[in-house]
Amino acid sequence: MTAMNHTAARAAEAAPDVDGKYFYLLFTHFFRLFALNLLLLLCCLPVVTIPAAITGACRAVSSIIRGDSCYFWKEFWEEFKTRFLGKLGCWLLLMLLPFSLMLWAHMLGGGSGVTEPVFLSAMAISILTQCYFFPLAAIVELPLGVCLKNAALLLVLEWKDTLYMLIVLAALAFLLYNLYPYSLALAAIILPSGTVLFVCRRCLRVLERRHLLLDYHDNTNEETQP
Repeated sequence: MTAMNHTAARAAEAAPDVDGKYFYLLFTHFFRLFALNLLLLLCCLPVVTIPAAITGACRAVSSIIRGDSCYFWKEFWEEFKTRFLGKLGCWLLLMLLPFSLMLWAHMLGGGSGVTEPVFLSAMAISILTQCYFFPLAAIVELPLGVCLKNAALLLVLEWKDTLYMLIVLAALAFLLYNLYPYSLALAAIILPSGTVLFVCRRCLRVLERRHLLLDYHDNTNEETQP
């Protein structure tokens, strides 16, 4: 067997199983995800804790996808407390981008016919970048600046997954808007944690293809050894 085949075999053995079906995971772990949903909503109330709460949820949900759900709550709180200010700074940067571009378009003399498409496009890019950034920050041991750069790269390089997430998230937003106020009940029960599960599952598949999960998987194994 060649060195390349050896590397591929080791990668296949070390990489976590992220091919579990979404709805199977959703229904199998429904009550755990329901509790996580309430915790996530509560932790987001102060606003400045939003990035820490989302990253913690990504770390907890990734444990479900990997089949290590016994560490579910521990991983949430550990990730919530880790690099709090750094994650807040990255999130603010991504959230300010659409408003900055909208202001720039307005200053150039563009009316609502120009500024609104610019804002919506920039907001979509910001949200999709966050779909890669938060799972990266939660499960890969890299500096946050590198996670942000990699998230922007994956946004383009993995355009098929990016497009798929865009379609699903846009359809979800459309349904929520048109089903309001009944959609509030769905949001309170499962929507945020279910969305995190969907995004993390897609992102983990991307990271597995890019061989970015191996170090994390090995570190997890070392930490959980008796």
